[in-house]
Amino acid sequence: MPNYLRSVIVLCLLVFCTARAGEPATELTIKDLALLSEAVVIARVGDFSPSPTKDGGSLALWIERSLKGRLQGGRDIIWIARKDLPKADVSPQLWLLFLGKLPNGLWTVHSAGNTEAKIALNEANSPVIAEVNKVIGSYGDRALPEPPSPAEINEWIHKAGKGSRQAREDAIAKLVSAGDSARQELLAADSSPEREIANAARTLLALTGGGPAVNNVRLTLEPEKIELGDEESRTITVHFVNVTSRPIKIVTGLSAWGDNVQAAVAFDVRPLLVRDAQPLKPNMPDGYLQPSTGAAPLPIVRIAPAYGSVPVAVKISVEPALIAGKKVRLIKFPQGSIELPTGGDSYKMRVRFECPGPRPDQQRLIDDNYWAGGQLMSNEMTLVVK
Repeated sequence: MPNYLRSVIVLCLLVFCTARAGEPATELTIKDLALLSEAVVIARVGDFSPSPTKDGGSLALWIERSLKGRLQGGRDIIWIARKDLPKADVSPQLWLLFLGKLPNGLWTVHSAGNTEAKIALNEANSPVIAEVNKVIGSYGDRALPEPPSPAEINEWIHKAGKGSRQAREDAIAKLVSAGDSARQELLAADSSPEREIANAARTLLALTGGGPAVNNVRLTLEPEKIELGDEESRTITVHFVNVTSRPIKIVTGLSAWGDNVQAAVAFDVRPLLVRDAQPLKPNMPDGYLQPSTGAAPLPIVRIAPAYGSVPVAVKISVEPALIAGKKVRLIKFPQGSIELPTGGDSYKMRVRFECPGPRPDQQRLIDDNYWAGGQLMSNEMTLVVK
């Protein structure tokens, strides 16, 4: 059954249970909602739009964890009408929500008269989550397909380099779909004596090796390792990689502050030898991302070509500093810095990029092939501070 039909049926059931003529409204229990909803998620509100005004505006939900359905925690961002979650605001507050998708592409929050069905969580492992999991434990994403064999991958690489135009296009699509599972064979083909095969492998290698692709875009960070001493600087490169055959427009920042990935808040830096180490806290300049007093900043739009990438260069340095009378070392980014712990010298660093993409009512942007949005995480880079 198509998802939109399932959502319509669920909505009809919810209306029937809450407003049958001549009878008192019947609240659906959390168990009922868990079974009827298309998706059950733990999410936070990460952005707000005043449009469309007829709905009181829209909220963008960062999906942190998916308990049921196709949405993916740590990857997806979706839009809902503000009236569906009127008490929520942009904050780290987590919510347990029961969702359905409408025919117009907008997600809606189900409650069916149960005021306890939009649950603000005090902790990610709240007992109510275990209660929901007992009901929907059999749900979940389909198992990932088996990766292609090395023989299949090598055949595709050969066709990508030396096949007919149609054969090349088909082979490239298959290799891109295989993603990192094709990386070892592509690395080997990169040094092939046959120039066409080596060129094809080199092009396709740039589309692998990063974090998971979300809505056909992934982040890669290079090089794999850098070393920095005091007052030394290096330029690293963040690639927005397009894994489709059509150009994608990506909003990478705002004119007032530059590309988001140039800021310390975009980077997770963790001590390498500390078990379960959390990312170090970034220090940001005063007024960063605060509303501008002048003209509204314009979006920075970059176009990732088909099967290509948009590189963003980020200069970082290590500098000694004196903070509150204490000598420290900082990793400095174009925007902000991160204080390094005493005694550490090896770190893992990766970059994050988050953008909700166009709302379902922004058809012009959708038609112009703007990125549909999501939460991107790159591969890890090793940083050695000498």
